[in-house]
Amino acid sequence: MSMKTAGVICEYDPFHNGHKYMLDELRRRGAQRIICLMSGEAVQRGGFASLPAHYRAEAAVECGADAVFELPYPWSSGSAGYFAAAGVYILAALGADTIAFGSESGDIQKLISMAGTVSDGELKVRTAHGPEGTAKSYLCAAGIDGISPNDLLGVEYIRAARKMGLDIGFETVRRVGAGHGAISENVIFSSAAQIRKELFDGIISENVPDVMREKIEKAVAVGDCLVSADRISSAILGWWRLTSTSESGKYAECGGGVAQLLQKSAVNAGTFAEMMSAAATKKYTNARLRRAVLFAMTGVTADDLHSLPAYVRLLAANGQGRNFLSEIRKSTKIPVVTKPSRIPDFSDAKRQHELSLRLDALATLSRPVPRCQTESVRRSPEIKGK
Repeated sequence: MSMKTAGVICEYDPFHNGHKYMLDELRRRGAQRIICLMSGEAVQRGGFASLPAHYRAEAAVECGADAVFELPYPWSSGSAGYFAAAGVYILAALGADTIAFGSESGDIQKLISMAGTVSDGELKVRTAHGPEGTAKSYLCAAGIDGISPNDLLGVEYIRAARKMGLDIGFETVRRVGAGHGAISENVIFSSAAQIRKELFDGIISENVPDVMREKIEKAVAVGDCLVSADRISSAILGWWRLTSTSESGKYAECGGGVAQLLQKSAVNAGTFAEMMSAAATKKYTNARLRRAVLFAMTGVTADDLHSLPAYVRLLAANGQGRNFLSEIRKSTKIPVVTKPSRIPDFSDAKRQHELSLRLDALATLSRPVPRCQTESVRRSPEIKGK
């Protein structure tokens, strides 16, 4: 399948040289247009992005993307299955003919084969409030182990497309430099985790493009970076201390004893970091617990995650991206919001907007200089060039 419009599901937290390498490689392989679907103010590890979405989206456009849309909350913070399903659905609805992603193996045929290894009939529901089994559980059930994080996410993308019956191609670019989440220095391309660690130490990594460096410096100067849930420890602890487990247990990722565990940890902790440390167990990953905290405080239910996005927001575009928007205006299968006042007027869209506002109520307070609740959702897209 030719790659006319490549879609990339991403976080870009922050945008670094490895991300630019991937965009450049997609161009080299023939991509005529690249559209990115990027997590907004909340990311998959269950917390806030280190700097607001518009900085990251603008950097991506200046480094090779034609348009950047927002992967909306709560799917942006969902486990791999939800994250993948929402991302694949939106990109296909926008008209992408190929979904491209980075992977450790760089072997798309291997990943396609893995995606078909286990049938849906063999999957097990992990908990009453949790998602279906992860890609790792699918593959382990088939006797395949040792697969790496980005490969796993790629398998989820392929599975999601098959479940939806989408006629869409897949392309993968082999990851170079540090591995996913690796905290290591002196490598060709640092991981985003390493770059965020350096940011928290007051250092801007050499492994980010100059445009991203400039935007980070601007964000720091105006108090937009670094965004951290640690800044609202009191609000988090207060919510979990005062909310009954019968109430908090209703929300996504809070079943199976998670709500009770988090409430007990909040009672015995003085900071959010201490709460997470006290809640840590072998049974639940740190990301799972952080998702539970965020989903409960913003009112996200399992039904919200099981649904699909009702609209998508444009964050930034160049001239070619703007032309793309004009081309798909009448054919796109999902509403594209380019003005903050034009949220679609139907129930699913209203619910999505409501959850975005709830997220922003917390994220805007987690910046070094707190902002009003609607600061993010009111921002218009950044259009570069003609």
